[in-house]
Amino acid sequence: MGGASRRLSYLFSTTFFLLNLRSCRNAYGVLFTGLIRFNFMQKPQIPLNESDRQLALERYNILDTLPEQEYDDLTQLAASICGTPIALISFIDRDRQWFKSRVGLDTLETPRDISFCGHAVANDAFLNVPDAIQDPRFADNPLVVNEPNIRFYTGVPLKTSDNFNLGTLCVIDSQPHDLTPQQIKQLEALGRLVISQLELRRNNEASKLFMSELVRRQQTEKLVTTQNQIAGVLAESSGFSNAAMRILRTLCELLSWDIAELWLVSSYPRALSLMTSYSKPEIVSTELIQTHQLMSIEYGSGLIGSVWAEGKAKCVEIDQYLRSCTIQEKGLQKEQKCEKKGVVVN
Repeated sequence: MGGASRRLSYLFSTTFFLLNLRSCRNAYGVLFTGLIRFNFMQKPQIPLNESDRQLALERYNILDTLPEQEYDDLTQLAASICGTPIALISFIDRDRQWFKSRVGLDTLETPRDISFCGHAVANDAFLNVPDAIQDPRFADNPLVVNEPNIRFYTGVPLKTSDNFNLGTLCVIDSQPHDLTPQQIKQLEALGRLVISQLELRRNNEASKLFMSELVRRQQTEKLVTTQNQIAGVLAESSGFSNAAMRILRTLCELLSWDIAELWLVSSYPRALSLMTSYSKPEIVSTELIQTHQLMSIEYGSGLIGSVWAEGKAKCVEIDQYLRSCTIQEKGLQKEQKCEKKGVVVN
């Protein structure tokens, strides 16, 4: 073959067909051209509202949480409806996609740059890929050419009520696939259930926090009231010994205690001995108090001695406390009118 020939080589470019910039002229001056294909995976774009979208995702406190049956039921149902071996609830984080629930896949997360779900989030739309090998966006994606060898993908957006796309509920197959309109409709309904579950979970957490704060405030107010009343008792009394019984009664009435005891420290031997006690009228406590009156508790010994040694309050079950005192359960009968289930030692 005569004439001149020129060739321009390319390494990689985006996935599309290029006119082969190789021109060959034979002896008859005929120009031959051809088409060559270059594959280069397209990364998902970043949405314009990415910072707000990320904040919306984080407000649900869902990332890196343990599996939950409510979400696993939805992915299992999605796989069953669509006839696919893999179904995922995927959330798109800053640089990863993390799977809250997964069927048929062991991986917990993948980089966002290679995620199919990232494209659905970027486009804020339903994404259907019947055959990834034939789709220039995904043909050489690592998730296509390697495990799990994705060929088919369909993902429905997980969109919040304020229009932030958090991720997808998606189904995947290693064979080319397509869904019927009815299957797509059902998959979209499951996606809405995922969002409903997220909202329910968030509301439950908010309710727990509110109740916890309410209880804390009530306890604080009760303690302040108790301290003020005890201060009043001390101010009215000529000495601590005269005030002791009134202080114990105040503690029981305001803090809902059944029994209160005041133990004194002796310097030698270093031990605790019972000074006085008070119990609510409805509580049968004679045997317990009589037993305590005979006791001398060493530093760090038993429940009371350990509170003395450690300098902090403890709460134990009544049964456990009575066993530790080696007396039978006669003093504080849970079957009686006592409503408390524990013994608090301060």
